[in-house]
Amino acid sequence: MTRDPREETPPPTPRDVAAGSGPRRAKSPDHRPLWLVLLSSLTLIYGGVLLVSSLEALRDPRAATHVPVTRPMTPAEDELARQLVDVGVQVANTHARSIRGNAAVSLPVALLMLFAAAATMSRDRRGRVVALAAAWTGIVYQLATLALTFPIMRDYATQAAPLLARLVALQGDARDAAATPDVVAKVVVAFPVVTAAVAIAGSFVLIGYFGGRRGRVLYGLERRRP
Repeated sequence: MTRDPREETPPPTPRDVAAGSGPRRAKSPDHRPLWLVLLSSLTLIYGGVLLVSSLEALRDPRAATHVPVTRPMTPAEDELARQLVDVGVQVANTHARSIRGNAAVSLPVALLMLFAAAATMSRDRRGRVVALAAAWTGIVYQLATLALTFPIMRDYATQAAPLLARLVALQGDARDAAATPDVVAKVVVAFPVVTAAVAIAGSFVLIGYFGGRRGRVLYGLERRRP
């Protein structure tokens, strides 16, 4: 039966009012903005690198002690590099349990990062929630990893700093004269702190975009402003 267009529209029922005033449900994004592609790609790279390094550390805690060689070395430099490897192996053997424990914790974090990247790139409606969960998990993971690995880096810096200072002096120029063992030790100890700070900053960027207005608009939780 066709209703007369002149007939008044019936007032909304309480159920209609409740349904209209309730919280919005996330929906699949209808496009991939540039920030989504960039953040998803960085999350994918971070998760992949973390997964590979975790598997290597579980297989052999001494895997990170190898010194990469980028150019031919003199006999003196080669001898210092060999001694640095020996120091790294000794420190890794001393802290093998901590290294394997950190690697075991890193595996689920890496898988969560990869899952978050896949969910956001595939425009899954749950991508925003997964990305925020991965970001907060990454912050907690970085703080826990820093507390766990700091004693390892401190021991390595204490033993390897004199060798590293000599190696820098052999490979550098006059500007590297300030690379004393004390300075090198501080740089080695500060390296994991800087790395953790960069990773935590990246997690806050994820939270800012996916948890902010851009993310809420993209996933249909907030109306786009004109």
